[in-house]
Amino acid sequence: MRWIFTSVILFSFTGLGLYRAQASELRFRTLEKLCLFMRTFLQVLESTRGDLDDVLRQTRRRCGLPELSGESDPFGRGLEGEEKELSERFFAGLGSSLMAQQRAHCLACIEEGERLLERRRTALGEKRRLTISLSVLGGLFVAILFQ
Repeated sequence: MRWIFTSVILFSFTGLGLYRAQASELRFRTLEKLCLFMRTFLQVLESTRGDLDDVLRQTRRRCGLPELSGESDPFGRGLEGEEKELSERFFAGLGSSLMAQQRAHCLACIEEGERLLERRRTALGEKRRLTISLSVLGGLFVAILFQ
């Protein structure tokens, strides 16, 4: 009975660690999609010079995102902290200035997004290993504590 109890606790904590690591990877993938969206938006903006709704529609289609009516920031739910601020700032600045200023705004956001992406990429593997290791050790600690 003790072995079953220990195994259940250990597997539960390990599962929790895997879940947390998966959530970090999902945020990273969402940030990658945001950077791709911003680069594609700039390409579409420069090539078509159309109105904002048309440029957004074409960009969503090229990036494989669904058409969502009434949602201005499709990435806001999957991001946190700096990434979420970047996404909000990017979408808030669209369509509010002249073409040259729009281009400068997009380039600044793309540059910041790439910087954040590189920083998250280096920390992702390290954070994943740390999260899983601490979860397993926490499970062992609880199992030993209740023995």
